[in-house]
Amino acid sequence: MKTVHEMQLRRNMAKVALLGKEVQSELEEKLNILNTAKEAGLISGGEYLAKKANLYQAYARNFPSELEELLIRKLTN
Repeated sequence: MKTVHEMQLRRNMAKVALLGKEVQSELEEKLNILNTAKEAGLISGGEYLAKKANLYQAYARNFPSELEELLIRKLTN
């Protein structure tokens, strides 16, 4: 199960990397806050990883799927 979550996180990180600098900087700010909370002992390592995965998942949802892109191209042509 852990491997599946790690693969999903990597896939979401790759999607977010394609979204643009503005989105990436916004996510980076949130990750910095999350990292500060972990270093201060406010959250555990497991909580940190779960929250990090949730952040990437939320931003990756904004990434258009290949099917959506194909439909948009067909409709606009």
